[in-house]
Amino acid sequence: EEFVIDQQTYEGQIKAFLNHVSNIKSLLKAMKNKDFTAFAKIYNGPDYETNKYDVKMKEYFNKLTKELNNEK
Repeated sequence: EEFVIDQQTYEGQIKAFLNHVSNIKSLLKAMKNKDFTAFAKIYNGPDYETNKYDVKMKEYFNKLTKELNNEK
């Protein structure tokens, strides 16, 4: 029930996602290494290339990093 309630907010969705990733060593390792291709392949399966999940993740990561660095 808590999981369903958490899915109704961004914070809850992020919490669930991070909990999921932290329980799968290969995903956690890929995330820590910023290996977006490995992460997308493990998380999304073989169709990750079709949807360019790795490319999108890298682009969003770079955009967010740039924005955060500009705030300093």
